[in-house]
Amino acid sequence: MLSAFNSERICRECKIIETRHSRYHEAEARQKKELLAGNFNYPGIGLPPDLAQNAMKISANRRF
Repeated sequence: MLSAFNSERICRECKIIETRHSRYHEAEARQKKELLAGNFNYPGIGLPPDLAQNAMKISANRRF
């Protein structure tokens, strides 16, 4: 699955954390607006620093 904040692929755990972020609805609405306008290369609003830190902690603790 893809992040609503940028074009990165993310795991299910990160998606759940992402949906709880205070800027998630803003990112999702902007993405929808851009897609409806035909901009299929929209890079997103950018990953918030606090969300990036949480993602790094999760990925460091994952077992493959």
